[in-house]
Amino acid sequence: MSGFIPYLALEASAGSGKTYQLSRRYAALLLQDIAPEKILCLTFTNKAANEMQERIVLLLEKLAAGGASGTSGTNAANEQSLLREIAEQLATTEAALTAKLPEVINRFMRARSQIMTIDAFFNHILRQFSLNVGLSAVFDIRIDDANEATKAFLGEAERAGQLEHLVNFALDHDRSIEGIYGYFYDLYKRGITRISAGETRDIGGAKEQARAALERFCAAGVPDKAREQTIDELLAKPREWVTKTTLADAQHFKKIHTPQLDERFWEFKRACKPYFEAIENNALAALDRLFECWTRSLHALHKQRRYLNFADVSHLVHKLLSAKMDKDFFYFRLDGQIEHLMIDEFQDTSIAQLEILQPIIEEFTAGVGTSRAQLKTFFYVGDKKQAIYAFRGGNYYLFDHLKTLYTNIQTQSLPTNYRSLGELVEFVNRTFAPLIDGFKPQQISRKGSGYVEVQKVESPVEAAVATVRRLAENGVAASDIAILVWKNEDGKEVENALKEAIGGIDIARETSQQLFAAPAVVALKEAVKYLYFDRNALYKANFRAITAAIAVADTEAITPADIDDLSVDQPPLSLCVQIIDRLGLCALGGKDTLAFLEWAATLESVEELIFGCESLNAKTAESAAAGVRIMTVHKSKGLQFKHLIVLERLTKQGADNAKIIFDYDGIALKGIKWRLSNRKYFDEEYAALLEKNALENAKNQLNALYVALTRAENSLNVIQKLDKGAVFDQLALSAQQIGVFPTGGGAAAITAAAKTRDQVTPHPLGKQEKPFKQEFSGGDRQKQLLGDAVHYALETAGGFNAANAPLGLEGARNRFGLEVAFDEVQKRVNALLNNAEFRTLINAATRYAKEQPIVIDGEIRRLDLLLEMSDHSVIIDYKTGSRHPAHHDQVRRYMRLVGELTGREVRGVLAYLNETAELVEVQNEAEK
Repeated sequence: MSGFIPYLALEASAGSGKTYQLSRRYAALLLQDIAPEKILCLTFTNKAANEMQERIVLLLEKLAAGGASGTSGTNAANEQSLLREIAEQLATTEAALTAKLPEVINRFMRARSQIMTIDAFFNHILRQFSLNVGLSAVFDIRIDDANEATKAFLGEAERAGQLEHLVNFALDHDRSIEGIYGYFYDLYKRGITRISAGETRDIGGAKEQARAALERFCAAGVPDKAREQTIDELLAKPREWVTKTTLADAQHFKKIHTPQLDERFWEFKRACKPYFEAIENNALAALDRLFECWTRSLHALHKQRRYLNFADVSHLVHKLLSAKMDKDFFYFRLDGQIEHLMIDEFQDTSIAQLEILQPIIEEFTAGVGTSRAQLKTFFYVGDKKQAIYAFRGGNYYLFDHLKTLYTNIQTQSLPTNYRSLGELVEFVNRTFAPLIDGFKPQQISRKGSGYVEVQKVESPVEAAVATVRRLAENGVAASDIAILVWKNEDGKEVENALKEAIGGIDIARETSQQLFAAPAVVALKEAVKYLYFDRNALYKANFRAITAAIAVADTEAITPADIDDLSVDQPPLSLCVQIIDRLGLCALGGKDTLAFLEWAATLESVEELIFGCESLNAKTAESAAAGVRIMTVHKSKGLQFKHLIVLERLTKQGADNAKIIFDYDGIALKGIKWRLSNRKYFDEEYAALLEKNALENAKNQLNALYVALTRAENSLNVIQKLDKGAVFDQLALSAQQIGVFPTGGGAAAITAAAKTRDQVTPHPLGKQEKPFKQEFSGGDRQKQLLGDAVHYALETAGGFNAANAPLGLEGARNRFGLEVAFDEVQKRVNALLNNAEFRTLINAATRYAKEQPIVIDGEIRRLDLLLEMSDHSVIIDYKTGSRHPAHHDQVRRYMRLVGELTGREVRGVLAYLNETAELVEVQNEAEK
């Protein structure tokens, strides 16, 4: 960047330093004496928002140190040039800027910075203007309970006289209620309110016109073999000649083809087009009536229950701006203090999101104000090659579209790859340059050649295992290896193969699997069903099969008598804990089971657990903190790995059979089509739309491949299946080996024999990140956030005294924003710090570790606080909720595991932090 450009679009290819440039621009604004509260920085994930906060602080600290503290030569020069540029703009000196950096850092750390996700920003808007859309200001956000939403919809459909239409629609189009819901949610999240305003058409009359045209065509001398089918048969399953554009290419017409016959042929096809259009029109008209009914039922349900689903927020904000109030007044009242807007990953922005943000962008790019202090700025960054979220509404056309709307936006690109070694950069350049329009080959920054291998094999999983083994034998640490797959199920298959082939291997599988679908949770739920449904043998068999598959118990030894005497007329948490104790399933699912138990504690009846489990919006926990990382390509975006294996899709991707087809021209929605079999042979416009969408899907797949192959730092191994239809076919790769196979510089990292551990193994996992987030109904989400904020404040406070508390509280305030009552956080933190028993323990400890992870047989456990005394250890676990027996079971497990690994005596303490702090001793197994 030369100079500070107020309106800038930055094209940042993979590994080119996008996050650094965002941090650099933010720091430049701060150094121009702009308050953090006036800078709105929007990202797409909480992880990205948190990383941005950390990177800004790090950059400011390095600037204060003159760019010499732990900074590479290139970035140190960049940081020095940043100071020089700002000094020139402000007519001051670099020394003067350096002198005020401590004040800038302190101001940023204490400010309520506006670095957040787009969803969080829209949530903020909706809470301020909730009354304008008929909502209470107190609402929660969670996913819909499927049964409750269905009941509400059916009730509304009956009141509106649409129930018969719903049944007929489902029968006519062979769709379940759940399938129809899928249409509604897809429309809803795109901000679409109406599908069709057309009147019902006469399908029978249109078919009769097509039949008459067929008769005229046949009367022109069509061979018998070509006219054996009726009009119904021909439309449902066309003969070969129907699929042609001219009869000269049809088998039975080559000898008799004439221009006159083609005219009759085209006349027949044109006559069939209105038949398909009539079916489409009636289907969309029926769907439109049902969609309107569904939307009413959903809003009524949410208003009654005081919650919104995740699509509601942007939908209602969009509705608020388009119909409810003057936009100038809206944005003036919303955040008149915001003067600078920055948007990350702009290629993933949806049309609805941009329409909400556009008035801000328009105002800022208008150059309001004449002095530098008054000037507002706009900056966005992204990479169209990494646009892989079209299925969520992301529209990469917006990146360039914005520049056509506001011509004063300048464009810059980052030409250098700072992530990957030379051979990897050149491989990506060679592979994608012929396939991506406007592809700009990246320059190489890192010294060293790197290693690239493309394997073409019969069994991709076996090849992946062999590659991991080879890397390990060359001394590469397991935590430096990552495997990218295309589906969560593929990741589990690879994980199982690695565990079977390489004993003792650590695997950190990252998944987006819902918690209610985790095998351990399903097993526990089946046991509950067994009791609830009068000891039904089916659920007992299901339970045994699942527990046998995950090898947590001798399921053959389990008999109905083990739990038959348990009553379902008790709190769900109590029932689940008793089932676990009775059947010896303490190891069942690890953190997934604990997460499920925490959710069960919020329920009042077993019926809620059985029938409401699918409404639990939580993900399964990662399987380990360190080890070979396995994740999907989509989840890998924004990450990088030293040694990367990109695996073939293990199951073929299904065809795109979505019934609703959206016809976009760039960012403009021209219309909505209804998919119909064989319509493409009779409707050229429809066929062209299918082809255009197929090309877009191919482009999205190419982008996903680009993302996958640009995550590697030192080595890249692509494993392709020999069969046709492989996910890598689009790249036309040949089997190859480039460079020198990597080594880790040490002994073999993994052996064939199971590893043994005789001590707790700590891993520096950074600041506390919960492995899952739960969205509970009512006030439960607030309780969860309160607990997270208290944990975070205690973790980041530094020491355990009153002087350290403000730092931790400020960090928690910046992280959790307005969603938590910080007087409650402060009350609980101070209660612990002032507790005499806690202070005695802290003073007696020789050392302590906060949020201490331990890796034991491939499983991760986090200890809130681990104290090392002279002759024993103490585990302290913070709780901000009510007491439960499960808390003691959890800490006892930690005590047993840490005791086994260290050989020391271990005490366990539960610290309940509410109005006061109360420490409760946890009995060990023997005392119990």
